[in-house]
Amino acid sequence: MIIDQKRLKEVIDYNCSTGDFVWIVSSGTVSKGRKAGCLDDKGYVRIKIDGKKYKAHRLVFLYLNGCFPRSEVDHVNGVKNDNRFVNLRLANNTQQNANKKIQINNTSGYRGVHFFKPRGKWRATISVNKKTKYIGSFDTPEEASVAYECEAAFCFGEFYQMRDPSAAPRR
Repeated sequence: MIIDQKRLKEVIDYNCSTGDFVWIVSSGTVSKGRKAGCLDDKGYVRIKIDGKKYKAHRLVFLYLNGCFPRSEVDHVNGVKNDNRFVNLRLANNTQQNANKKIQINNTSGYRGVHFFKPRGKWRATISVNKKTKYIGSFDTPEEASVAYECEAAFCFGEFYQMRDPSAAPRR
């Protein structure tokens, strides 16, 4: 059975300024006054209540609004365990993906940029609503990255986090 707001508020309290949940009852291994939850393998806070695990950022909406969100919940600053309400927003899958950090298997060092061997150029592409759009081919990965950044800012608006230029790879 899925938890409801009434039951949630019986067992834990939510602090809007820190984004933390704290147990208000003791039970089994849980101690009253102790911070609730632990990080999962993806960096999200998970809280086990009545034998079922929940993502804390989804519990925030249940706690404050009385129901779970129907859509995705995005962390504005990209920090998966920062569950302050001001850092959470509803998003669709495309918007949430726009706020992702660079993938670990990326070889160019830039989002949306890859080397296209047949032409000997760097290509910029972007995925919007599960469709890949070709942006252009460029002589350097930096040029391709600038094109990607402009297109991403246009396509995703506030959900797109511009890369930190100081974090760009050095060649």
